[in-house]
Amino acid sequence: MSLPDPARSRAVLIGVDSYRHLEDLPAVSNNLKRLAALLRSPEVWGLPKDHCVLLHNPASPEKVLDAVHEAASEASEAFVVYFAGHGLLSPSLELQLALSGSELGKRMYRGVAYDALRSEVLECLAWSKVVILDCCNSGNALSGMGAQDHVADQTAVDGTYVITASPKGKPAMAPAGENLTTFTGELVKAIDGGVPNAADPLDMESLFQHVRRELNAKGLPKPQKRAGNDGQQIALFRNRWIARPRPNLDAGAGAGSLRTIPQSGVRAGSGTLVGGSFSSNSDGISRQDDSRHDRKSKASSDASEGSPRRRLVRWIERPVGTAVFGGGVVLLLIGLLVVAMMLPPGRSYGDLRYQGGDEPKGDEGGCHGLSYGGGTGNDCRKGAWAWQLPAGESIKTTFRFESPKSSRDLLGKIQVKDSCGAAVEWSLTADSTQIAAGNRTIEDTPVEHAAPLPENTNHVVLVARRTDADSCTATLEWKDVYLDS
Repeated sequence: MSLPDPARSRAVLIGVDSYRHLEDLPAVSNNLKRLAALLRSPEVWGLPKDHCVLLHNPASPEKVLDAVHEAASEASEAFVVYFAGHGLLSPSLELQLALSGSELGKRMYRGVAYDALRSEVLECLAWSKVVILDCCNSGNALSGMGAQDHVADQTAVDGTYVITASPKGKPAMAPAGENLTTFTGELVKAIDGGVPNAADPLDMESLFQHVRRELNAKGLPKPQKRAGNDGQQIALFRNRWIARPRPNLDAGAGAGSLRTIPQSGVRAGSGTLVGGSFSSNSDGISRQDDSRHDRKSKASSDASEGSPRRRLVRWIERPVGTAVFGGGVVLLLIGLLVVAMMLPPGRSYGDLRYQGGDEPKGDEGGCHGLSYGGGTGNDCRKGAWAWQLPAGESIKTTFRFESPKSSRDLLGKIQVKDSCGAAVEWSLTADSTQIAAGNRTIEDTPVEHAAPLPENTNHVVLVARRTDADSCTATLEWKDVYLDS
């Protein structure tokens, strides 16, 4: 797994620490600075400075949404939105991200409706989308971003991960005098120091679970999360825990290093430790046995190592062992070469490539991340292809397999997006055989298709056309495409 390309990624960090009608949150400005520094650090991700927008005490909801919209339209790999400040609930219990002029129970229009921000995130065509909310009532934002309720089923998209600082209807914490708010402080600590026993790069699920465990252990509010499809696999940061220098456990005592005692060296009830012998008498008092016999045996063994006979044996063993090892490596390489020669010529794992017609957006390297035969596409990415469909227009796109395919089902999802009353008619054809078709509107959830490919299929053609009279431009997505044996 590799990190998203910083040149094709964007982040918007929003923080409000000064309020006219609510309590100020001085730590929030530090949140923004610290997170921005980590996102921009080459050792963590390396986001260019102008790709990481900071909105400190933004003047209006429009300023926030305009910045999010602009960054979302520019991001094609990863998109991150972070908010820290007060979170208020509307009379209908919808989350409002409070700006400086917001009031409790009044003038909700002075804050940013989370639903409006969420829409901008969902419209982004980036492969990975992450939303982090550090505010009270932030758990209310989870409706509609995952797959656990009806609303969520309508809005879940590939590569979306939402983290909230607190459960639904619960407060987040910003203790007076602290440099960072409680949740962001733990988040920053994990990103900066890394997460033990996790992969590198660090996926969002491992990061979230670590932060949640740390806060729970301290009796603090437990953060919540919601992942859309494969969102838990998003990785935005290098795991700096793995990059840490480790103490030299083989150094002698004079080097001042710490030695660890293997767990296997401890036997319950025996009182035995590696490197020394301890026993317990009937009074329960431990004493260390005399280890002079062990030292004497070791000294005798060391002396035998230096005998003429032993030196001769070792002189003979060294070239023989080297030859045996080298011969084994040669045999292994020959075996791999034979296996490679036995594979069918031109075999390619998972390359369904754009060939002609209306070129889709999101086509990285001309291929889509199919999976079959136990492998994934070479230099391919799994994501979504998208086409713009103006009123009255149609598209036709041809894809080709690197080698003919048969006896496998072609699976995927078709979705119509954008805020208009668009209706789209679509069909998929494998060579000359139609394998899937349907109609979609923006209100419909993504429709899944699964159909067997005809024998030795070479090409797949996607055709779609607008069937409504609306003047807006719609977006058609074909995503989660793969082959099932």
